Amino acid sequence: EDEIVVTLNLPQNSKGVVGTEFRVGYDGDRVAFDRIESESTLQSFSAVRSSYIKLGSISTDGSQNLNGGTQYKIYFKELGVFKILIVE
Repeated sequence: EDEIVVTLNLPQNSKGVVGTEFRVGYDGDRVAFDRIESESTLQSFSAVRSSYIKLGSISTDGSQNLNGGTQYKIYFKELGVFKILIVE
């Protein structure tokens, strides 16, 4: 099984970031979405569509932040490669 991992890193900072949102596009003919893993201590969310994934984290009351940094991993499964052979 070929697995593709997309890693998004938010580095340590002192900006008081209380939310993130990423939109990652993908080709559904070549890969299939599998799962998301997050190290965020904030409330995480995601929405999977046919050609993109929206994901992130948020502190709805602003009492927490991501100053320590965080990481998100998106896992895809590679779909079989289809070749078309034309015989004349």
